[in-house]
Amino acid sequence: MLILAPLILAALVYGVIMWLRYSLAVPACVVEDLPAGKAIKRSVELSSGSRGRIFVLWLLVALVRMLLGMLEPTRGSGKILDQDIGRLSNEMRAKIGYIAEGRGNCIYAAFFSNRRW
Repeated sequence: MLILAPLILAALVYGVIMWLRYSLAVPACVVEDLPAGKAIKRSVELSSGSRGRIFVLWLLVALVRMLLGMLEPTRGSGKILDQDIGRLSNEMRAKIGYIAEGRGNCIYAAFFSNRRW
């Protein structure tokens, strides 16, 4: 098992590097209206030299999302599709949270548009 630890660590590092390399492909595809192959190439161009900043940006977004997820509302109320949020089942809350995941992508798109020029 100890022999596999360096291989697992190397695979993890490689995976993060590839994720950072291609992380701007979707914003490039949407904003510049590129086909998938060209968007991937554009992502490589845009992320070169900025992968550290992209990683730090992702860490900050993840931290803020985790902290906001820990907050318990103490007052107020809300409704989604005419149903009280406080009475929703955990399954429904998970579905709503999954839909809200896209907020992080907006931050990447903002970084992309800043990096594009």
